[in-house]
Amino acid sequence: MGWAFVKRRMTAELGADWQEKFQSFEHHPAAAASLGQVHRANSLDGNLLACKLQYATCSRRSKPTSRSSTGFLPSTAAWTAIDTSEIAKEIGARIREELDYRREAKHVALYRAMLKDSDLIRCPAHAKALHRPAAHARLARRPRAP
Repeated sequence: MGWAFVKRRMTAELGADWQEKFQSFEHHPAAAASLGQVHRANSLDGNLLACKLQYATCSRRSKPTSRSSTGFLPSTAAWTAIDTSEIAKEIGARIREELDYRREAKHVALYRAMLKDSDLIRCPAHAKALHRPAAHARLARRPRAP
């Protein structure tokens, strides 16, 4: 995603003044996420943040059809005899899990608590002030069938 898209997405999620909610926010992504990209930022109190943004079409296309979910399978006679609808359902369920950032935040909190005494592993804290539950619920909600 280019910077123009990042600005539009952040404005939609956090409001027109979103940049004022950060001390800094890097224009270029620091890493790829499974269905998006991660930008480094600093909170107003100076903490390093990883801001995870979904790719533009992820929330709209989070329910793969059997055709799109199984497009990676070889098109041989053996596969035509197999009902791939269960495969498509499973892939769709895993993609919806990947889009559920509220669920991810809960898991990070769990691991943070479990690993709090470890010097080898650092788990991030959840920046609740920048968390938009309504947006996350919208992204995690199962889309209607076409």
